[in-house]
Amino acid sequence: MKLLFLIINLLIALNSTATIAQEAVLIPQVSDHINISTNELITSVQVQEGLTINDVLESLKSLAISHQFLFVGESPIHQQITAVTDNPYRYTNILSFCDARVGKLILDYKPEYAAFMPCRIALAKDAKGRLWLHTFNLGLIISSDPNLPPDVKTAGIKVWNTIQTIMQGAAVGDF
Repeated sequence: MKLLFLIINLLIALNSTATIAQEAVLIPQVSDHINISTNELITSVQVQEGLTINDVLESLKSLAISHQFLFVGESPIHQQITAVTDNPYRYTNILSFCDARVGKLILDYKPEYAAFMPCRIALAKDAKGRLWLHTFNLGLIISSDPNLPPDVKTAGIKVWNTIQTIMQGAAVGDF
C-alpha cells in the first residue's frame, strides 16, 4: 500500500513538473541579442499647444479619409480606467484605422499579422496635460521580415508612411 501511495505521489509530482515546464514554454523569453527600446517600438508626436482633443480627433478622421483609410473604431480607455478605479483618469483614446485592400494583401501573406491590425493611433494626455499621438512602429515589422513579398512590402511602407502623415498633420490641426 505504501508503494502504491509513493507511486501515486511521484506521478502527481511528475505531472505537476510537466505542467510547470509546459507553462514555462508558453512564456516568451527575450533573447540577449534583441535590444529594442520603447523609442523604437513607438512613434510619438506632440500635439501643438492650443489644439483641443476634439480638434485632433476631427483632424485624424478627416486626414484618414483623405488618404483612403477607414476609421473603424475607438477605445476610450480613460473612461474604462475611471469606471474601474472610481478616479478620473487623463484622456487616452485609441483610434483604429484600416486600408482594407492592404489588410487583405497582408493577411493573404501571413495571417498572424492580424495581431497588428487595424492600425492604431492613440491620442493621450501625458501626466503634465500635454496631448500626444502614439502608434506602433510598423517599420520594424516591415524591415524585420526578410521574406516579405515585394508587393506586400510596398503596401506596408505606404500604410506606414500614411499613418505618419496623418499623425504629423493631426498634431498641427490639418484637415
